[in-house]
Amino acid sequence: MPKQNYLTAVFLALCASALLPLTGAIGKALTPEIPAIQVVWARYFGHFILVLPIVLYRFGPKSLWPTKVGWQFIRGFLLCIGTLSFFTGVHATPFGLALALFYVAPLAVAIYSHFFLGEKVGPRRWIAVAIGFVGALVILRPGPDALQWISWLCLFAGFAVGGYLTITRSLAGTAPPFVSLAFTAVVGTLVTSVLVPFVWVYPTESWQILFLVSIAVIAAVGHWFLIMAFERAEASSLAPLGYIEIVSAALLGMWFFNDTIDTISWVGVAIVVAAGLYLALRELKLSRLSKERIE
Repeated sequence: MPKQNYLTAVFLALCASALLPLTGAIGKALTPEIPAIQVVWARYFGHFILVLPIVLYRFGPKSLWPTKVGWQFIRGFLLCIGTLSFFTGVHATPFGLALALFYVAPLAVAIYSHFFLGEKVGPRRWIAVAIGFVGALVILRPGPDALQWISWLCLFAGFAVGGYLTITRSLAGTAPPFVSLAFTAVVGTLVTSVLVPFVWVYPTESWQILFLVSIAVIAAVGHWFLIMAFERAEASSLAPLGYIEIVSAALLGMWFFNDTIDTISWVGVAIVVAAGLYLALRELKLSRLSKERIE
């Protein structure tokens, strides 16, 4: 991999890590007055409007019916459910903790890849997965003094997105990345469009309309940065950069929502991040060893 390409990929991934937490922060600001389903619908519908013309221009209308379309639909549905769960749970959870719980997704991928893709997961990786889930429980601390039960939706969102990522891995090479991105937007728009009429609330403030538009634009641009990054470097080499989002989310939570995170919760966050980073670095090492054997 040329060094210049890798540095460009790192820069693009960092741009995505700076932008994508803003979608969660905007969703947290909106959900007290706008239903989470409506916020997610705006995110997907705007994404759909922005990405569709590009895909049609580059790949043509037939691209919207990709190979293994059934799995593409399941993949998009899991991301939609995960997004909806996160936007619902983040309303009652400090933003940094919500994103830390969401980041069990890479741990879930290790489990799903073993049972559904037949990938070998060694004992050290199983230990890392178990430690990561212990970290999530440290954050949630089940019991009378725990976070509200709705916070568990952020953990569920991580499992759902883990399924989305696992299927994405299994579909690698069956469709161009932009086509998969557009199909995800199509599925999310269809699913939420069925549900949103039952909960629709007309925005009464100009800032609400601005935020609903912004969440779509920021999500589309953030994922665009990620796609361009993954076109220049392996996903495993960029995965550790994603954990920067937890730090930026914690800062956003403190600045805009007056969130407070106690010491025990920070310990839980550190455990989840450490386990996820270990898995990401282990994946990178195994990927490089595999390449060296092939060469």
